Amino acid sequence: MSTNQQSLVTALVMSMSGIIANKVKLSCYYARKNKIFGQNLAPTIDLIFEQLIPHYCKQNIGNLEAINNLHNLVFLLAHKSQQVFTSHIIHTAID
Repeated sequence: MSTNQQSLVTALVMSMSGIIANKVKLSCYYARKNKIFGQNLAPTIDLIFEQLIPHYCKQNIGNLEAINNLHNLVFLLAHKSQQVFTSHIIHTAID
């Protein structure tokens, strides 16, 4: 992969991760339901999105399949976090 392509991929990866991270953080911090669970989970969400995911993306920037799998998992996390913090059912986090 050329330097120009790698910089474009890096920008795309970081921009997609940032948007998804904001959605999860907002769902967690401003929960309508399960507020205590959201407060307890907030440090973990911060660690995942501010430390682990950027490190993983940087480490696997040339492996597009790994980045794709990461994005799929993060999209799933965003979907499930929105369900948990906007519904009455706490067991949706387990699904």
